[in-house]
Amino acid sequence: MINNEDLIRIVKNCFPGNKSEVKEKRGIVLEGKISISENKFIHIYVNRLTGKKSYGLIFQGKRIFGYDNYKYWHCHPYNNPNQHLTCDEPLIEKFFEEVKGILSK
Repeated sequence: MINNEDLIRIVKNCFPGNKSEVKEKRGIVLEGKISISENKFIHIYVNRLTGKKSYGLIFQGKRIFGYDNYKYWHCHPYNNPNQHLTCDEPLIEKFFEEVKGILSK
């Protein structure tokens, strides 16, 4: 499972120069926020105790793309973020590369 140092390294490699914040709470919860613009950011959530993970691109307070494993691994596609498409667990690097592609549009 991803740890604090891994997440910081991956963020710096994928989004150099972007303001980022990574917090670890009680050694159980890992949360990351990578600012893209004033109203757009990436949110990462990992709960080591429950196994819950969520990776999202947020715009104006709403998820516009992401992955999570609530009940089962699924994707919330960019063109329809309310949809749940069953998938395997994505590598966080894959998620970041997909976000880069979305942001370049």
